[in-house]
Amino acid sequence: MKKIKNNETIQTNNGYPVMLEATTQFQQVEVSWHFKALIERDTITKRSLFANWFGLSEDYPTLNAFQQRLSYLFGASLDAIVEKSGDYHIVHCTLIYPNPKLIDDLNYEDDVWSFLQSTLFKPIFTPTSALEELFAREQETLIKRFDSIQEDPTDIAMEDVLQKLYQNDVYRYHAIGVKEDVTTINLQALQETYQKMMVEDEQLITITGDVEWNNIKKQLDQFPTGNVKKIQRYSFRKSELADLGKTVKHHDVMQAKTIITYQLPLITSQQERVVLQLAYYIWAVDSHSRLFEEVREQAQLAYEIYGSMNITKQLAYAIAGVESKQTEKALELMKRQQQAMAEQGVTQEEIDLAKKTLWHDLQLELDEIEGVNDIAFSRQLLPHTLSLSEWQQMIAEITPKMIQKMMQQWEYKGSYCLLKKERSIESTN
Repeated sequence: MKKIKNNETIQTNNGYPVMLEATTQFQQVEVSWHFKALIERDTITKRSLFANWFGLSEDYPTLNAFQQRLSYLFGASLDAIVEKSGDYHIVHCTLIYPNPKLIDDLNYEDDVWSFLQSTLFKPIFTPTSALEELFAREQETLIKRFDSIQEDPTDIAMEDVLQKLYQNDVYRYHAIGVKEDVTTINLQALQETYQKMMVEDEQLITITGDVEWNNIKKQLDQFPTGNVKKIQRYSFRKSELADLGKTVKHHDVMQAKTIITYQLPLITSQQERVVLQLAYYIWAVDSHSRLFEEVREQAQLAYEIYGSMNITKQLAYAIAGVESKQTEKALELMKRQQQAMAEQGVTQEEIDLAKKTLWHDLQLELDEIEGVNDIAFSRQLLPHTLSLSEWQQMIAEITPKMIQKMMQQWEYKGSYCLLKKERSIESTN
């Protein structure tokens, strides 16, 4: 039998692309079936609802039967989540179960994979009254997720920011879809969505844990013939971010939110990715960053301040919680940090600290089985990805001049302030 290497993708005889990440580090095994398709208004909400629906099948048609089966499998867990990556919508269906080598049951691994096969290939969509009622609850749950976005001031602000920045891009749609579309979907539409995913989506199965290819192949050979399209690594495409200008909105908030945004340069190499990551760490990550030190600690203009970065869509932003009367000062000081890094550069002390912090975070991701499995998938999906050893080597090579040059390529795309709504005082006369 052929020896399979970690991060090597192989095609099963019945047409499924599989990648193993064999390790004895964990007492669990994680199997993720990834589905990738272009983001489209017509399908994104349906795919999100399917992720919520995932698990019920002809063999386990009720929540009670489904949960009892998971309990029988020694506490295995099954769920599905959705995310956006670049111009793509991805559904991850994931089963995590105890290492069969630790279970005193010779049939346990067969039972686990039989359960996964049932949920993936025999989902139930029959419009009975019981299923219609359950589906209505899933719709209500998804609508509540949309509503919860409007309950948190930061979520409110960021949702508005992303809608404006990507107003001409499909990325403007939330990963869970469009609220207005939820009630227009029925079980038949959900079934059609599932059938399309199984045939048209690019797919990949990632398996992490103490596993052997002979056993995995035996299980997958019992699945229906697929001949699916393997997930292809996509290329970064230049994003056209709209300019926010100086947007100001009012809401019932106790604390104002001030956001600054930048369009990042298009990454074209592994080295550029490492330089950008380190520049971002110096700018906005942890208590050692420019933003935290200058805006919160020194000037004391912010209760909290942090950043975020999306290299696939060329966006970096920072959010500060401030007093409404301090928003202008905070905004100007926040902008000044990127300008100073671009004009005057960074110190060797800053870059050394950023390198240590980044290296620590990279290693931390490997402490959980979910992190190892996610990284394995990302290496198949994203361009200019690196192994841990490549990160270590390239981090050591980055200089302050390289950081300064990177910051000079950041393009300011405006600000957004969410201020406390002024309450009118009515006369009692």
